[in-house]
Amino acid sequence: MQSKQNKIFSQEALDRLSSPEQLDQMMQVVSPKAWLPLSTIGFLIVVAGTWSVLGRIPLTVNGQGVLIQPRRVVQFQAPSNGQLMKLNIKPGDVVKKGQEIGTIDKYDIKEQLAQEKAKLVQLQGQNQDANRLQKQQIALELRTLKQQQTDLEESLRRESVAPMLRQQTIAALEQKRQSLEESLRREQITPVLRQQTLAALGEKRQSLEESLRREQITPVLRQQTLAAIAEKRQSFEQRKQQIISLMQTLQQRFETRSRLFEEEGAISQDVVLQARREFLDAQTQVSDIETQLKELDVQKTNSERDYLQNLNRINEIKNN
Repeated sequence: MQSKQNKIFSQEALDRLSSPEQLDQMMQVVSPKAWLPLSTIGFLIVVAGTWSVLGRIPLTVNGQGVLIQPRRVVQFQAPSNGQLMKLNIKPGDVVKKGQEIGTIDKYDIKEQLAQEKAKLVQLQGQNQDANRLQKQQIALELRTLKQQQTDLEESLRRESVAPMLRQQTIAALEQKRQSLEESLRREQITPVLRQQTLAALGEKRQSLEESLRREQITPVLRQQTLAAIAEKRQSFEQRKQQIISLMQTLQQRFETRSRLFEEEGAISQDVVLQARREFLDAQTQVSDIETQLKELDVQKTNSERDYLQNLNRINEIKNN
């Protein structure tokens, strides 16, 4: 029986158990060589589990579809500030190139555009007023030139008549003086000559009356001259008032364009210089008109002086 039990356990195991000190030693169940296949199996199990979770098996299937361009989310910003008036898309919509997304009310640009339009309308109005006044000025100058031409022709005609009347008056006076001297001499000689002298005096009287009649034309010429001077004065005064009214518009336009050039640079410097030149030309025209008015005063004074001289001459003829 003892021998049968000894056969169950190996002799090496029995030797180890025979010593009490070897009872506390740990029993080796698996040898180091046995760990190699176990490690290999464990590694394969881990790899298989990882692949089962993360790995993919390519599959080939048949189907129908539509190819589309790749889509992506992008950020965009309006090129200018304003109030959003209309939005043509919804969240999740696909936007194509060139599609109108929405409408922005650019109030600041609209306000600036309205101001520029107002300035343009103002400048156009000023330009129209200036053109209208310039046309009126040109028409007035044409009428003035025609009137001056008419007055000059009338003055030339009167001046051509006045020397003739003066020569006739002087000749008549000289003839009267000679006749009187001759009459006195004849009266002292003989009564016959006295009759001849009376006849001669009658003829001379007729000549003097003719001279007086001619001298009576002088008041008519005076009235015509004064009327022409008054008409020219009225024309000059009217032209002066029109130019003064034009100067106010030209001055306002010059100041407006100067402000636009200095503050905003909306116009060129040539436009400002042209407006200033037009204003200065208007001032020069006013000065010329005032000079012409003074010349009319001189002409009126000369006409009155000539008239008084003619009256004195007529009185002398009558007294003689």
